[in-house]
Amino acid sequence: IAQYGLSVRPIEYFSRDEKVLAVVDVELAGERANEVDRFDLRDGLIAAVEHIGDTEMLSRALSGSDR
Repeated sequence: IAQYGLSVRPIEYFSRDEKVLAVVDVELAGERANEVDRFDLRDGLIAAVEHIGDTEMLSRALSGSDR
């Protein structure tokens, strides 16, 4: 994916107990979207990560098709 110019920049973080949400600005193949990463922590370490993003943007980048 790096060959398509992937850039991820954190915008804001939210946390409660051992859960953290990170709102991120993602740029891929000239498109931008705000997406969310969810981290579950255990004893201060990352135990699980879930990325909630624009799958259509990723599909367009990988296939080389326009919007």
